[in-house]
Amino acid sequence: MNENSRRLALLTLGGVFTSPDFMDEFREEMRRRCERAGWCATAHSVMPYGDWTLPRIRQAAEVTVDVLFPAFGGRRAASEAARLREPSREGAVEVALLGHSGGGVAAVHAAAALARTGIPVRAVAMIGSPKTPVPQSLRTRTAAWSLADARGRIRDPVARLGSWLGRPPAHTARLALIGGHRDYFRSRSPFVNEAGESNLSVTSEAVWRWLRELEPAGGKE
Repeated sequence: MNENSRRLALLTLGGVFTSPDFMDEFREEMRRRCERAGWCATAHSVMPYGDWTLPRIRQAAEVTVDVLFPAFGGRRAASEAARLREPSREGAVEVALLGHSGGGVAAVHAAAALARTGIPVRAVAMIGSPKTPVPQSLRTRTAAWSLADARGRIRDPVARLGSWLGRPPAHTARLALIGGHRDYFRSRSPFVNEAGESNLSVTSEAVWRWLRELEPAGGKE
């Protein structure tokens, strides 16, 4: 892996009517994993539809538009990612967008907007997100995870919404977690399984295993 491929801007995207710090633990866990692997990683959170101080109905309407009309989605997240991904004389900076719920929908559309401007997108993660068609150019870099019970049955109703319309991500998987839609990133009891693994640990490990195996957007490392 050369130095240029190690520079990564991580952006975590929250969903509708969410606390501003909802994804902070997950964001920092992913940043630490990147750094332990030798990557130079920066991390930031963005609320593409606003946080829980804004009207829920308005936010839900924005997500619906993004699901049904992809060309209009992800503008706020794309703008934030472009701002954070500053050009550097030390090498190109790739972007990874990791979204929960509606934030995963925004991540897909933001990644498409960034790619059109020439910004290299390494990864797009949809965690407990409604389905939305993934652009062909991003399908191999996009993954979707859904919360499931011990038998593998999906327990997250939000992940059942929408449609891929024949353009799903290349990677889809289910996570055996405790709780429901809001619990992917819980790190304490009662969201700890019999093996002593928290929901945060299980989710982070799954996303990290996938992320580290991707080739850089510019080619092989």
